[in-house]
Amino acid sequence: MRERITDQLQLPTDIMLGAAILTLSDNRIVKVENVKGILGCDDKQIRILTKRFRIIIYGSDLTVLSYSKDEVQITGWVDEIHYTAREEQV
Repeated sequence: MRERITDQLQLPTDIMLGAAILTLSDNRIVKVENVKGILGCDDKQIRILTKRFRIIIYGSDLTVLSYSKDEVQITGWVDEIHYTAREEQV
């Protein structure tokens, strides 16, 4: 229903549906928008909860540079990014 209304009104889908938006700069900086929270972090992995997914960022020297109510910025050496459905265990 929401998707149909978004399409009809020509509104940005990502904003209206709360989609996770990832911006990767080289393999050094990751910005994740529309986050619900950080599930856990260390220098090898950072686990993030979004409305529809759990996102795991793997790498080395990972650090949460900034975190607000709906955005997290991570620095370090990013090797992999994994998405899993929220219902699945991570």
